[in-house]
Order: sequence, then C-alpha cells, then structure tokens
Amino acid sequence: MIIDPDFLDHWRTRMVVDALQDEMAPVYIMRLWAHCQARKSDRHTMPPAGLKAQCRAPHDATKFEQALAEAGFVLRDGHDVHVVGWAEQNASLIAAWENGSRGGRPKKPSSIPDETNSKPSGNPAVTQS
Repeated sequence: MIIDPDFLDHWRTRMVVDALQDEMAPVYIMRLWAHCQARKSDRHTMPPAGLKAQCRAPHDATKFEQALAEAGFVLRDGHDVHVVGWAEQNASLIAAWENGSRGGRPKKPSSIPDETNSKPSGNPAVTQS
C-alpha cells in the first residue's frame, strides 16, 4: 500500500477529520486501503454498516460513509463501494500482481551472448610475437 508523505495533512484527509471530529480518521482510511490491498480490488460490495465495521470507526455508519464520500475517498454505486483513487495510487502494486499472474516480470533481453563450445573465430588461437 502506497501512502503519500502528506497524507495526514492532506486537505481531503482533514475534511474527514473535521466532519467526524475525530483525529483517528486517517487510520480508518488506511484500514479501508488495506482492505483494498488484501482483496486486490478497489470495489467492494458492502452496506454502510460494513464500511464502518471494516474501518473500525466508532461513528454512525451513514455519517461515516457520508464523510468519506464528501472528501472523495469513496463513491457508492448501489450495493458497491468504490474506493476512489486507490487503484491509481497503487498502480505499481497492481502491475506487479498482473505480472506475477503471468509468471513474473518479463526478462530483459540479454546483451551477453550465449556460451559456445567452439573456438572463437575473431581472434587467432596463438598470439603472434
């Protein structure tokens, strides 16, 4: 999970802190992001109470989700919750997962030729004096 150095003081994070009147709000957001990483997805089917429980927030479920939505951290789509921006922020992590499912990072072409068992053709076998 990639977290920017200014995350704790970012205006969006501070919006959630202010809306909930809770300085622990950044921890709730990080728990949501950890859930995304564990599930390898930024979309989850869960009710507002599930979002509250996942983040371990001691707030009213509707108020909690509203605070996250107003700050732009989540977007509700029916029964699904989309964690906005998580996939873009963790693009390198997602790419590693995709490469891993295909057998790992593709090898770079080697500039060193394969070994041969024959004598070199470019140099004489014996040095002339």
